[in-house]
Amino acid sequence: MKIPPDVSAVPVITGSTASGKTDTAFALALRTNGAIINADSQSVYRYFNIGTSKPPAAMRKRIKHYLVGCRDPEKQFSAGDFVILARRIAAKIKRRGELPIICGGTGLYISALKDGISPIPSSAKIRAEVAAMTPEEQLKELEQADYAMFSSIDKRNPRRVSRALEIRRVTGLPPGEALAKNFISGIPLKVFFLSMPREELYRRIDERVDRMIAKGLVNEVLRILKRGVPESAPPFSAIGYKETLAHIRGKLTLAEAAEKIKSRTHRLSRKQEIWWRKKGAVRISVFNKKPDETAAEIEKILYNGKS
Repeated sequence: MKIPPDVSAVPVITGSTASGKTDTAFALALRTNGAIINADSQSVYRYFNIGTSKPPAAMRKRIKHYLVGCRDPEKQFSAGDFVILARRIAAKIKRRGELPIICGGTGLYISALKDGISPIPSSAKIRAEVAAMTPEEQLKELEQADYAMFSSIDKRNPRRVSRALEIRRVTGLPPGEALAKNFISGIPLKVFFLSMPREELYRRIDERVDRMIAKGLVNEVLRILKRGVPESAPPFSAIGYKETLAHIRGKLTLAEAAEKIKSRTHRLSRKQEIWWRKKGAVRISVFNKKPDETAAEIEKILYNGKS
């Protein structure tokens, strides 16, 4: 099926961990002549496969998946990187007469693609210099550098204040001017949040963690370390890998690591649900439904323009 002219917004399949995003996006791609753009911040990294539940090879052979295993684990992959690449890939998919489908659970990436972003690079050196300042010194410098931003910024949020100063020192411009100058506009998205009763979701999360460990998560981490990837690499901070590292270093038993992964994933799932409830995503119940049934429901909403 070719894309009808009235499908103006790119569909996004998101939801809590273990809600069935991958299978639903795959089913939708089959129904709509689509290609999938990964929006999971950990699946972009090479070698980190089991703990990120990347789409299986057989699935990727049938439907083209982008931004999966594309970044060396030592390198940061930011929301700005995602927006720049996802915009380019979505345009490429559309030119082929196919439907781009965004799939993943990283709300920051999806929101940045929808709303736009100013991907100004970070500097660890400058960030450390700013962190060494007192809150009063930070606010005073921001007031002098950009009074308009100083007046509107949440002064009780130290991360925003320090980031504004970092931008000022990196670019040499007032933060507000630098952000406007480097702004990359977003694209129209239609976000679908896959939901199910919490008790069922927790059960699926726990089963998924048990499968990851049974499939060899510990050995995967050992292989990655053997490659020379440092423990400070960004994906090692993700849920699942952080606890597995602690187990390998003798800080947790495997059973303790598994329980921590489960409990932390439960908390993450609640945050993901709250994030998208506030953002006004279209909630799609997947309880007792097959992925193709969910995809058919999403397809109907897309083509009819109703929510």
